Amino acid sequence: MRRTLLVPTDFSNNAFVATTYTLGLAKLLNADVHIIHAYRPLYSVFQRQLANETEAQRAGSKRKSGGRIF
Repeated sequence: MRRTLLVPTDFSNNAFVATTYTLGLAKLLNADVHIIHAYRPLYSVFQRQLANETEAQRAGSKRKSGGRIF
């Protein structure tokens, strides 16, 4: 069975460093690497509806603008 390393990312500089480290480790272990990014906008009953909509729009615009490609 082939090994698989899962790397969560938020596209920050720290995530880039962690991904780089994982790629080197995967090479040593002859393993596959899967990079995952998941984001769920915050919806709060304590915020106004407009604040919740703004958060969802911001998440959509970040997704469309793309992230760093490793």
